[in-house]
Amino acid sequence: MSNYLKITLILISLSLLAACASTSDGDPTRRGEPTRAPALTELTEASAAQWLRSGQTLNSEIQRWWGTPSSQGRSGDVLWDNYTWVGQSGKGDGSTRMLSLTLSYNLQGILQDYDLQIHEFPAYARP
Repeated sequence: MSNYLKITLILISLSLLAACASTSDGDPTRRGEPTRAPALTELTEASAAQWLRSGQTLNSEIQRWWGTPSSQGRSGDVLWDNYTWVGQSGKGDGSTRMLSLTLSYNLQGILQDYDLQIHEFPAYARP
C-alpha cells in the first residue's frame, strides 16, 4: 500500500472520529453542564428544568432523547405527548419508581409546557 493511500485513510479516519466526538444529544450547554440528556428512567425535576425549555425545545429533540412517547394527542392548537415509566427505583431495596412526563407543544412542535410526576413506593415488607 502506498504512503499516499495510508495517509489519506488516516486523515479520513481522524476526521470521522472528530465529527463523532463533537456530537451531543442536545443543544450546546454551558460549561460544567452535562452534554447528554438523562435517560427517562433517571429524570429528576432539576434535570427536566435543565433540558426542557419552554419556547425552545423541539418535539423532535425530545423524541431523539427518549424515543416514541407512550401516548400522543391533539386538543385544538395544542399537541401533547406523554411518557410513562414504572420500574425498580434503583435503590436496591425493592422499591418502585413511577414517572409520568406530559409535554405540550404548539403546532410547530415547540415545547410550551410540561408536567413531571415522580412517585416512589417502598417495597412491601411482611409483618
